[in-house]
Amino acid sequence: MASSLSSTATSFEHFGHKLYSTVSKNNKDQNVFLSPASIALAMSMCTVGARKETLDQMLHALDASS
Repeated sequence: MASSLSSTATSFEHFGHKLYSTVSKNNKDQNVFLSPASIALAMSMCTVGARKETLDQMLHALDASS
């Protein structure tokens, strides 16, 4: 359980860094405000209904595995 929680936290952290990097790169010279945890949690909930390639892409974006 502890390693699963640690793995999830690490995945969310990597997702947050990638998300911020992408958003800030596309919005140079502007303030950026976002909640990576909220976005990752919402995407994680959406994976429940995703299948095949869509699921694979979502898990890749979240830096997670099935």
